Amino acid sequence: YSLDTTYLRGLMLASAAYGNAGHPAHADSLRLIIQARKHELSPYDRYRLEYLASGRRGDRTGELAALRSAVALVPYGTARYALVGLLLRANRPREALENLADLHLHLPLSGAWSFFWQAETRAFHVLGQHERELAAARSARDSAAGRLFGMAYEGRALAALGRVDDLMSLVDEIVVAPEQPGLTPGDALLTLAQEARAHGQRDAALEIAARGLAWLDAQPQALRTSVAGRVRRGDFLYVHGDWEQARTTFAALAADSMDLVEALGYQGTSAARLGDADRAQAFAEQLAALPRPRSGPDATAWRARIAAVLGRRDETVRLLRQAFTEGLDHGIWLHCDPDFESLRGFGPFDDLMRPAG
Repeated sequence: YSLDTTYLRGLMLASAAYGNAGHPAHADSLRLIIQARKHELSPYDRYRLEYLASGRRGDRTGELAALRSAVALVPYGTARYALVGLLLRANRPREALENLADLHLHLPLSGAWSFFWQAETRAFHVLGQHERELAAARSARDSAAGRLFGMAYEGRALAALGRVDDLMSLVDEIVVAPEQPGLTPGDALLTLAQEARAHGQRDAALEIAARGLAWLDAQPQALRTSVAGRVRRGDFLYVHGDWEQARTTFAALAADSMDLVEALGYQGTSAARLGDADRAQAFAEQLAALPRPRSGPDATAWRARIAAVLGRRDETVRLLRQAFTEGLDHGIWLHCDPDFESLRGFGPFDDLMRPAG
């Protein structure tokens, strides 16, 4: 049986899809098949393969080099979109915006894809260009990208601008909005609760988190009792500051169904919030002892969160730097994660947050 180029390219797409869906073992098994026959691929596809392989190694420099080389060969292929996403994950929002502007100029229909608006609003947000972010978000609401996604992007900008009344009016719309593939009203409400908290709108954050819990309570039992529904409840309780209830929720999830790294991390930060430093440290040590590379940079990031809540700022920055060398993504999550809010204004943390390009 001979693998032709078309089939190999199909395997590459499948490998990327498995990776995006959180199935690295499946992605790796396909990638190894392709790697053995990479000489049959075009130069463009060989660069795309190197991008995937670099990503699995946590080699951000290698990923960027591979995609830039692929884009030099095919300026408006799939590698260009992958490059935009990678630039955002590599903390290079200005370069991401330059690529998006060129894509939009040469491929006007790209604006119909939610990825375009998500990437653009994320870049504007990280750069603090919130009026431009708001304009782009409102354009997204009017596009084929989808109304709920656009509302989430708009709410993020409104929180950053301190327009609390407009934000809460938007929350009223989100609560009754239909879900879209990849986004529920609950997901959007959590984003806005975190953003409001990150931008100093504490009362609004508490209210949005409470609205999120009420939304969840009104959902069918199948969703409420699913792993996703229970995790979302824990998230809302955490943002609301109900640390003991959040701890209980995540402990129950850890016992039967939740991803081990996330379960240990949430329990560690909850213990730290409740003032139990010894227990929090015990969870951090369990995270550090997990086998690599299966645990990936996420375990290191959770250790950084635990250190941050315990007030260990230098250790937090050291662990975050380590996680980034292991392949952790930069992004808005870092800016709005409540566990890192005490580090804002701390020079080494601010340096880590500052866009690189």
